[in-house]
Amino acid sequence: MVLEGRKGITMVPEGRKGSTMGLGSRKGITMVPEGRKGSTLAHCVRTKYVEEQEEQEQGGLVLFLHLSSSPEARAGLLPTIITLNDTQISRLGDLAGLQLSHVTELDLTGNSLSSWLEVLDILQAFPALTFLNLAHNQLSGEELVLEKTLTFPLTKLVLNCNPVSWRSVSLLLPLLPHLQELRLSSCSLPDPGPGDQLGHAGLSHLYLSCNP
Repeated sequence: MVLEGRKGITMVPEGRKGSTMGLGSRKGITMVPEGRKGSTLAHCVRTKYVEEQEEQEQGGLVLFLHLSSSPEARAGLLPTIITLNDTQISRLGDLAGLQLSHVTELDLTGNSLSSWLEVLDILQAFPALTFLNLAHNQLSGEELVLEKTLTFPLTKLVLNCNPVSWRSVSLLLPLLPHLQELRLSSCSLPDPGPGDQLGHAGLSHLYLSCNP
């Protein structure tokens, strides 16, 4: 297990590198940040990846903007990597009509997710997800209450800058049997007590910088 040291490390929140401008600015058009129009993941996905594409095609701009030759683009699917930073998302919403089974990475840095149940709903809605970035959300130390056994294929999970607890994280880990990397930097976590052990056979990288 690689344990990141707590001293001499400057935190750079993951996810801040991704652009939230979708396809970028165009001359004469002012881009409005996604999420200002809604607070569900479903709405923001449609706004950024579906409705905007339809507007480009209707406006005759598809030859200028739609240059991707990926199999997903040619098939009219969402990209395999979805980035929705700082879009005020607090819940999943209605994903009816969206094909998500091929999406492998989801970056939701800087949103307003506060419920672990919403996180579980997101994992269920994206069954192929291997990377999930939830840095700078509002996930707390509430405990997960599960009615049935669930497992997900996630290998990397980023929870930096969330007020989580050792207990909530330890309850989440059994649902992620393939997890290899977990980031818990700047989560105000105290030193773990006797009952706060994160037992996970496959976890090889655990980052805990900038905690008390």
